[in-house]
Amino acid sequence: MKLQYLGTGASEAFPALFCECDVCVRALKAGGKNIKRRSSMLINDKVLIDVSPDLYMQKLEYQLNLAKVESIVVTHADEDHFDVFSLMLRGKPNYCQINYAEGGVEQVQVYGNETVEALYKKGVNKKLKGYQEQLAYHRVNPFQPFTASNMVFTPLLANHRLDEQCYIYMIECEGKRILYANDTDAIDEINYETIKGKRFDLVSMDCARGILPGDGHMGLGENRDMKRKLQQYQCVGPQTRYLLTHISHMCGMTHDELQMEAAKYEFEVAYDGLTIEI
Repeated sequence: MKLQYLGTGASEAFPALFCECDVCVRALKAGGKNIKRRSSMLINDKVLIDVSPDLYMQKLEYQLNLAKVESIVVTHADEDHFDVFSLMLRGKPNYCQINYAEGGVEQVQVYGNETVEALYKKGVNKKLKGYQEQLAYHRVNPFQPFTASNMVFTPLLANHRLDEQCYIYMIECEGKRILYANDTDAIDEINYETIKGKRFDLVSMDCARGILPGDGHMGLGENRDMKRKLQQYQCVGPQTRYLLTHISHMCGMTHDELQMEAAKYEFEVAYDGLTIEI
């Protein structure tokens, strides 16, 4: 599997849009890995996890051919993870032309929960002509695997919002397995019972809170607890990599400062553009 982190920041990005706190000022001055756009991931160049409001700049920065994206898997309906306007631009009414002879995909399959579906219908489906040809929506349910672009996704329950059933995902492809756990605090036991004994090659975890306690997002304390639980349920081993993402300025640390803390627990802090082959 080829994993490309297109963005590794939280909803306000990092440095935050209007913020002049100390860490935002230092991150802006330092640049490089300290600049974190809103979170999303591209897998095997075919599956996009979440539609970031920064997707256009990510396309330019990493020279992405998004016409070849076959599937979009959405974690939840927050605007930093499901930018309906950007998705609308995939429809013919917005002068979107796809070169099918060069590998472009005629119809993109979109997967998500009931809340995401409602936003999809309100935004994308309001102009049915053309959109039906290029976009199709599929509602997914907790713990019920589905296949997208030859990858098996199992929605697990995030601990993020009280008014929405948000997901994290177990993703399996060609003998490899990852856990993608953005926008969640410590997860409930039922998730571990579902993935018990399934060995992960990579675990990607929300760390918006840094050294602060969780609040719908995780910090290093919750990350360590998740690692211990995954060990307890025989889901990880010595070769498992742990990547921290969805980083916020609320943690009060730049990328390098957070990496120094994370390294104490054998965690890596992901950065925009990071590409991993597993």
